[in-house]
Amino acid sequence: MWSSPSTKVTTGASTTSPRGAYVRIEIQPNAIPDDDGQDDLYAPEHPAVRALLLTNTPTPEPTLHTRLGAIQGLVHLSHESC
Repeated sequence: MWSSPSTKVTTGASTTSPRGAYVRIEIQPNAIPDDDGQDDLYAPEHPAVRALLLTNTPTPEPTLHTRLGAIQGLVHLSHESC
């Protein structure tokens, strides 16, 4: 999971990595409107984060990690595995 202060991008994309693996990348706002009028958080452990960049790959992708790490303002928050 990565975060960025920007919330301008609100779309998801699928592509293949240089090694041919399927990669899913999604921009997710952290605040999710709830029926009770208060927002729930997609990542409650990071309440100050406004937007999340979620990546899903079948195996670790060091090239993707390196490229995302080079984006100014993008911070790697966590790594979760299934």
